[in-house]
Parts: sequence; C-alpha cells; structure tokens
Amino acid sequence: MTIFNRFTGNALINNALMTIMAVAKIGGLAEITPELLLDLFNRVSLVETNKRLKSYTMLFSLNNPLVNPAKKANQAGEKTYIRLLLAIMNGFEADGERICEITGLKFNKRFEEFYQEDIDQQKLLINSSSKDPREIKKEIKNLDNTDTSLNRSWFPLIGGLGSDAQTLPQAKFTVNIHPICIAILQFYPYLHYYTKEAFC
Repeated sequence: MTIFNRFTGNALINNALMTIMAVAKIGGLAEITPELLLDLFNRVSLVETNKRLKSYTMLFSLNNPLVNPAKKANQAGEKTYIRLLLAIMNGFEADGERICEITGLKFNKRFEEFYQEDIDQQKLLINSSSKDPREIKKEIKNLDNTDTSLNRSWFPLIGGLGSDAQTLPQAKFTVNIHPICIAILQFYPYLHYYTKEAFC
C-alpha cells in the first residue's frame, strides 16, 4: 500500500523520503510502502547505524529511547525503539478520523497509543517473570514514568506539553502526526551515512 503520492511540504519528512528512495534504489515516491520500510529497516541495520551516528542524537536528542543512557541496561531502550517502530510500520493506516498536521494523511491510532501498548506489554512480561518482587516493583515504576508523548525526541522541531507550554501557548496542544511519519524520520540521519559512503 502506497504511503505518499507526492512530497509533503515538510522538509524533514521530504528529506527522509528521498533518503529512502536513494537507499532502496526506487524510481518514485509511490513505491514507498510499509513493506519497503520494514525491509530497509532490517537491510541497512538502521538501529545499529542510528546508534553510532552523531547526527541521530543531534536531531532526536538523548531522550530518545534508542540512545538514552538511562535506558541502556539490558538494552531496554533499544528493544522499546525496535518494537515500537515495527508496530507502527506493521500497523500502518491509510484512513481514519484524525488528520496528520504535517502530511494530511488520515489515521486513527496515535503514536502515544502504540507507545503505551508497548509499555503495557513490558509490564506483563515483568510481572510474569521470576525476579525479586522489589526488582519487579522498581522496573514497573520506571515504566510508569516513561514519557510516551510525541515530542522532539521523536519529531524534531515540534513543541511539547512540557516547559514549551509556558512560553508558547500553542505548545499546550498535542500535535496530530501520523505515526508512520515517526518511522520514516528514523531514516533521515542515515542520509549523512549514505552520502559519505557514496562519495568516499
């Protein structure tokens, strides 16, 4: 199923789409599908590449679970990152009641819902483990404190519900962004790596 028939007007998304087209060696935007994203995600080892790229942390900050130092134990952040992106790509919606403010795509299930589902799954696994009850309680508390909101650690340059709301009145509202945009943006830092490989 085609995601876009034309470019979006958002520079970040457009550059990420062009990166995907170049890496996948496809001729047109309409060839980008959730299946292609899933294939590329594995083919270019996107997780490992993004972890090494300084451009990734410059764009998405150290609060993103992939690179967050507080979530490095047992690769918890990395596992969350992988599961979340796979769920988004596998759960792509082309229709719904919400409209993406960046691309105009329609959808129902918000990014926060995907994230919360993953947190709930992690809690179930922890509760069913044979760990010490105090350790379980600590891990559950850490999960309960996870910020599942769509913020700048997932989509650069958007406002959030934190301190931005005190200075920017519009920032008190959550931005409606189609979750597939989050998955697509993960390819954007790869542009640096790809162009370096192409010209060296």
